[in-house]
Amino acid sequence: MRFKIILFLLGLTSFNAMAVLQDSYSPKIANSKKAKEYYNYSYRLFNYIQTKGKFADFQDLLKISKKGLSFTKSSDFKNLSGLQFLTGMTYKILLNHDSALYYLKNSMMNAQRGNELDIEISSIQQINYLYRYLGQVEATDPYIKRLNVLRNEIKDLYLKDKVISALSDDFLHRGAYTQAVELLLGSLSTKEYLYKQKKDYKARINLGLAFSELGSLYLQLNQNQNALSFLKKGEPYFIDYTGGRVRLYRKMEQAYLNLSKIDSATLYYNKIYTEMKVGIYESAEDLSSANRLFAEYFLVKQNIPMAIKYGNIAYQKGLASDSKEAILMAINMMGNLSFQQKKYDEAIRYFEKALPNSNNFSKDIFASINLRLAQSYEHIGDYKRANLFYNKYNLLRDNIYLEKTKEDLNVIEFKYKNAQKEQRISFLNVQSKDQEKQLIRQKQYKTILIISVFLVLIIAILIFYNYKNKQKINLLLDKKNRLLDIVNSQLLVANQTKAKLFSIISHDLRSPVSQLFTFLKVQQVNPISEEEKLNHQKKLLIAASNVLITMEDLLLWSKSQMENFELDLEEIDILSLFEQTIGLMQNQADAKNIEIRLGEIELKSINSDENLLVIVLRNLLQNAINHSLENSSILLNAGFDKERRPFVSITNKGATISKEKIEEILNNHNVKSRSSGYGLVIVKELLQKINGVLQIESSLDATLITIRFN
Repeated sequence: MRFKIILFLLGLTSFNAMAVLQDSYSPKIANSKKAKEYYNYSYRLFNYIQTKGKFADFQDLLKISKKGLSFTKSSDFKNLSGLQFLTGMTYKILLNHDSALYYLKNSMMNAQRGNELDIEISSIQQINYLYRYLGQVEATDPYIKRLNVLRNEIKDLYLKDKVISALSDDFLHRGAYTQAVELLLGSLSTKEYLYKQKKDYKARINLGLAFSELGSLYLQLNQNQNALSFLKKGEPYFIDYTGGRVRLYRKMEQAYLNLSKIDSATLYYNKIYTEMKVGIYESAEDLSSANRLFAEYFLVKQNIPMAIKYGNIAYQKGLASDSKEAILMAINMMGNLSFQQKKYDEAIRYFEKALPNSNNFSKDIFASINLRLAQSYEHIGDYKRANLFYNKYNLLRDNIYLEKTKEDLNVIEFKYKNAQKEQRISFLNVQSKDQEKQLIRQKQYKTILIISVFLVLIIAILIFYNYKNKQKINLLLDKKNRLLDIVNSQLLVANQTKAKLFSIISHDLRSPVSQLFTFLKVQQVNPISEEEKLNHQKKLLIAASNVLITMEDLLLWSKSQMENFELDLEEIDILSLFEQTIGLMQNQADAKNIEIRLGEIELKSINSDENLLVIVLRNLLQNAINHSLENSSILLNAGFDKERRPFVSITNKGATISKEKIEEILNNHNVKSRSSGYGLVIVKELLQKINGVLQIESSLDATLITIRFN
C-alpha cells in the first residue's frame, strides 16, 4: 500500500517523493521547506483517498502528516495549521473523536495566529460538526460567535462564502430552516460565480456540494420535487468524485421513495451499486443506507418480505462498515422489522443493543427506541419495564407528545396494577365460593326476568334493524343517483370537447389542407419551368409544414384535455424560446415583408412546460403576423412587471382593436370567426395549464399582447 502511495506522490510532484518520504529527518530540526513539502503531500493524498482511495490509506496519511508536524516550526503557522487540520480530519474519519478535536482546535488557533482564514474556517466547521455529532451542541456556541465575526470582517468572496456555508450547517442542525435556506441560496449564487471564474476541481466540487446541501434541506422539509431539482443540478459537478456522487444518488433514492416512485428510486439504487468499487472506504456505509431506505419504505407499505430482503442486506453492510452511525441505524431498523413481525423478544434485543449510542446521533432516534422498547415490553406483559421506558420517552417528547404519552403511561400503570391485583383476586375467589352458591340461587330467580326482558329487546332490535336497513337502501339509491349525475356531467364535458375539436379541425385545418391541395393541382395541370417548379415545391413544403404544425398543436391540446395530463416542467431559456418561435414563423413574416425583432430580454429563463409555451407563442406570433400591416415590424419582449411577475409580450402594428372586441376575444370560448380561430382557444386553455394569463391592449400606434405568469 505504501508503495502505491509513493507512486501517486511521484505523479503529483516534480521531485523525488521516495527520497523525501524515506528521509529520516530529526524531529528536533525544524525545516520550513520540508514542512511545506509534507503539507503538500498530505493535502494531495487526502484528496486522492477521498475520491479514489481506500479506508486503510488514511493510516498511511496519518503517519505522513504527523511526521511533517514533528519538524514544523511553531512560527510556521500556515504549514503547522494545515498539517494539524489534515491530521484532525484523518482522526475524524477514523472515528477517533478526541484526537480529532485536539488537532482541529490546535489548527484553528495556529491558523488564527497566522491569519490563515481558509484553514481557520475549515477547522471551525469540522469542530462544530464533531460537537453536534457527539450531541454537545452548546459547545459550538463560541465557534459560531467567531464565524459571525469573520462574516462581518472578511471581504474576500470565496472566504465569505465559506463562512456562510459553515453558518448554514448550524441553522440546519438547530431547525432554523428559513435562515438556512436564505444562506444556502445566497451561497449557491456565489459558488456559481466562483466556478465560472475559476472552473477548477475545488470550485466545481464546492458547487456540487451546494446543490446537494439544498437538496438535503428540502428533503428534511418533505419538499421532494424541490429536492430532486437541486440534486439533479448538482450531479454533473461530481463527475470524478465517486463519494459525492454516491451520496447524491442516495438522496435522490430517498426523494423518489418519499414520492412512492419506486421505479425511479430503484434506478438510483442500482446506480449506487454501479458506482461502488471493491475497497472504497465509504461503500459499506452507503450500501447499508441505500438498502435501509428500501427496507423502511416497504415496512411502511406493510410489504414485510421485501422489507426483510433489503433489511438483511442493510444490516450486513452496516455491521461491515466502520461507521457507528451506519451500525446504529441498521440495528434500529432490524428492531423495527422484528417489531412489525410481532417478534417482540427479538425486537427488544436489537433495540437494547442500539439504545446506548443512539443519544449521541439523534435525539429523535433515541426517543423512538425508548418508545419501541416500552411497546415491546408491553406486548410481552412486562409492564414494569414498559412503564420505565414510557417514562423515559415521556421526558424526551414531553412537549410534542405530552397528552398521548400520559395516556399510554396511564394504561401501562393500570395494567401493571391489575397484574398485581390478579393474585389478590385469585385468593379472594377461593374465599368467595360459598357466597357464589348463594348468589346462584338468586340468579335463578332473576333469570326468568332477564329472559323476558331479552325477548322484548330482541323484538325492539328487529324493528330497529328493519328501519336501519331501509335507511341504508335509501342512502345507496341516493349514492347511485349522485354517481349517475357525475357520469352524465363527464359525458357532457366529453361531448363538448369532441364538438370543439371537430369545430377546430373543420375550421382551421380546412384552409391549409385546401391550400396544399391547390398547389398540387396547379403543379399537375399547368406545365411550369424548372425554376418555377423549385419555387412551387418550396411553397408546398411550407404549406405541408403548416399542416403538420397545426396537427401537432391539436394533438397536444387534445392531450391536455385528458384527466391524467401532466406538465413537463423545466427551466426554459427565453432567448432560445424566442429564436425557435421566430424560426417557425419567419416564412410567413417574409411573405408580408414583416421584420420580427427582439426587444428587452430582462427575463432570462422561466420554469414552465416548453411544449405548451412554444405552441402559445407560435399561435400568438402567427396571429400578430396575420393582423400586421405589410412592411411593418413585430417586437418580442420579456421581463418583470411592477409587481415583479414575469411576462412575455408581442407588439405589432395593425388595425386598432376596440375594447368590446378585445373583451369578446378574451371571454369567448367558441370558434366563431377567422380572427379568433382555434389558435386563441388553444392559447387560453393551455395558458391555464401553465398559470399564465393573456392580456390584449390596442391603440392607434400598436397592439400589445402580453402573457403574465403567476
